[in-house]
Amino acid sequence: MKNIMIVDDSAKTRSDLATALKAHEGLKIFLTDNVRKAARFFKSHKVDLLITELQLPEIDGLKLLAHVRKNYPHTQTIAISENIPDRMIAKLNSMGIASYFTKPLSNKNLVDAVLEKLDISIAGRIQGVALASFLQLVNIENKTCTLQIVSGSNHGIIHCFQGEIIGAETGELNGYEAFCRIMGWDDSDIVIKKECCNVERQIDIPFMHLLMETHRELDEVGNETRSMSGGGEDGVAAALSRNHTGPGICEGDPGYAEMEKRFSENPGVVNYAIFDSGGRILYSTDLSVFFSGTSVSQYFSIADTLAGLTGSPLKFLTMSISDLSNFVLIRSERYFIAAQLKPGTGIDELVNCQADIFR
Repeated sequence: MKNIMIVDDSAKTRSDLATALKAHEGLKIFLTDNVRKAARFFKSHKVDLLITELQLPEIDGLKLLAHVRKNYPHTQTIAISENIPDRMIAKLNSMGIASYFTKPLSNKNLVDAVLEKLDISIAGRIQGVALASFLQLVNIENKTCTLQIVSGSNHGIIHCFQGEIIGAETGELNGYEAFCRIMGWDDSDIVIKKECCNVERQIDIPFMHLLMETHRELDEVGNETRSMSGGGEDGVAAALSRNHTGPGICEGDPGYAEMEKRFSENPGVVNYAIFDSGGRILYSTDLSVFFSGTSVSQYFSIADTLAGLTGSPLKFLTMSISDLSNFVLIRSERYFIAAQLKPGTGIDELVNCQADIFR
């Protein structure tokens, strides 16, 4: 654990910096608003890094820096201020303090400087890649790592162990609730640390199910927002109703008829649905089984993303839902099939059925 002290007479600056730094594991943050309190703290605590405002009331931060450099040479230092004139920069350099930032602060740049000074291992930074897509790659590669997520003023952490998501934190939230909040952020930067810093499992949900459930919850939030703003016909149910064209749509396709026959007669299939290549529903025995609160396209967007990551298209996916129902999702050039299976039902026959009909 690394101890960081922030000295600034602005409560907002202290709070903003603390929030940005707390998004990173292994950092303990101490805050104060004046030099005397900071000096007393140094007497009884080991401080690994000091961040101080230079223009403080009563005693300025430059004197605190000089005190720390003389008496606690192991402590790394960073100076901040609204205005740092050339003579002040020269003074800082003469004291061996080469890190300084002017306000308004870029929390991202300052946090990067903190991590570098404390030699906290970072494997890399990812920008411009959807978080869900990157997590799928982590899962495929069975990676163990900690991801630090930054989106504007939002900061969060996702813990991955052997490809599974085992924990998440943002603000006062932890576990599944925190993960859902982070997944809803736009334009996130991803900082990768090579080790998993979390030793206590907070999330015990299989990866694919976790991603599906998160998409469902975010979609429900979106539907509620659209409904509140008077955005017309409400909810996923209406969209599904519009898309459901019935089994007669493909009567002229012998492959479709044969596929429907095999799925309907298979004793291991509880319910099933068939979609065209655009994800529109052609037939379903029970829509609510598959799409309670979730749009059709979300179930297949993950398969498309995985196909791009692996370099070859995926023919089928299997998953388990929260009520322990088992599902198989199969794709061909013309159709998608989603089937709910009885426990213990093998998928080989169903997958081979699709391959025989549409090869």
